[in-house]
Amino acid sequence: MGPVHSDPREPARTPGALDVEHFQIDWQQRRVTCPQGQQSRAWYLNRDAKGESIVQIFFPKQICQEGPVREKCTDAQKTGRSMTLRFSQERHELLQAARVRQQTEEFKKIYHGRAGIEGTFSQTTRHTGLRRSRYLGLKKHTSSIFFQRWQPLFFASCNGGWGLPGRKHVPLVLPL
Repeated sequence: MGPVHSDPREPARTPGALDVEHFQIDWQQRRVTCPQGQQSRAWYLNRDAKGESIVQIFFPKQICQEGPVREKCTDAQKTGRSMTLRFSQERHELLQAARVRQQTEEFKKIYHGRAGIEGTFSQTTRHTGLRRSRYLGLKKHTSSIFFQRWQPLFFASCNGGWGLPGRKHVPLVLPL
């Protein structure tokens, strides 16, 4: 499994801020407790822009505005703290575990090799137009196999092995 997106919300990016890890989530009671012991007032099941299930959680304004750790918890001026979690509990926990795992040196070492492979795939699709194949049916399938088979020659051509002087990318054209 590759890396997941890092948490985009402000508390997760600010050192010393209280992000989701600092809150106790009770999935059965549908309630979240902040580090100061205050409980959420609302728990709404919803969908994000991609149509995936999420839970939106809101804390009361009065509690958050008067709290002693307000600066570490939220930057909201007119509302209380809010947070969005992936639904269901298993999905949320898998996402959090993946975020922790991708910070380890072992993951970075493993992913370093994968990043190179994905770069190779990306370059192949950009330079050969495989995603916009001009063929249908068996011809399309055959052209895909052809490019997979001749990919090393293609890269030698594009990366200066057989390219023209002064040209960074020289596409290799082979007959089908």
